[in-house]
Amino acid sequence: FSTQKLADTLQQKQTESVKIRGVFEPEFAFRPYSEVLDMLGLQLSRNCRFEKNNNPWLIPLKTIGYGYLNPGDKLHHKSAIVDQQIVITGSHNWSAAANYSNDETLLIIDNKLVAQHFMQEFTRLYQQAEFLIPNYLQSKLASAKQCQLEQPALLRNNDQQTVNINSANLEQLKNLPGIGETIGKNIIIARQKKPFTSWQDLRDRVSGIGDSKIEKIKDKVIFY
Repeated sequence: FSTQKLADTLQQKQTESVKIRGVFEPEFAFRPYSEVLDMLGLQLSRNCRFEKNNNPWLIPLKTIGYGYLNPGDKLHHKSAIVDQQIVITGSHNWSAAANYSNDETLLIIDNKLVAQHFMQEFTRLYQQAEFLIPNYLQSKLASAKQCQLEQPALLRNNDQQTVNINSANLEQLKNLPGIGETIGKNIIIARQKKPFTSWQDLRDRVSGIGDSKIEKIKDKVIFY
């Protein structure tokens, strides 16, 4: 998942001695904007830039892992079990796009029997999960640490006048000159399929973005 507020809430619950366990899709878990990294106390940069408001946990979780899957399979569950009594499930991706743009289904089921069935499946996945940091991620983490040594000011203080087009929420996008709610939603929907890489890419994939709008926002937007 990629919602910072959710990760911060879970961190607060951790300080209140709430036990948290999780199993995540391995292809998504270690992307720079994945909050799984926060929960592990880690962070990755893109072009030596970290996400704004990134918040790696001071006490990393040792009880979250990534699914051990057959080749080609994806862990597409979107569910949580609370106190072995309440199940949260549905198509909702726990992302900004799901919160503000997409038509999603979110179910909250307060039923112990249903929770037991979900718990059985979670236990199966958890017992098969991997908990060690993959080797390829270790090298990326080393590169991120090197960025911190070389460019501490850039990494710790993203320019307050700019927003990352690939991670900004709807309110941040709406505040850009000429970008209202409709175009902001279009941006979020398009980047869920593939992050933007350039002004040309943004113009080609988002309706309502042309040369005049790019001229207004070019000093206020970054891509990484």
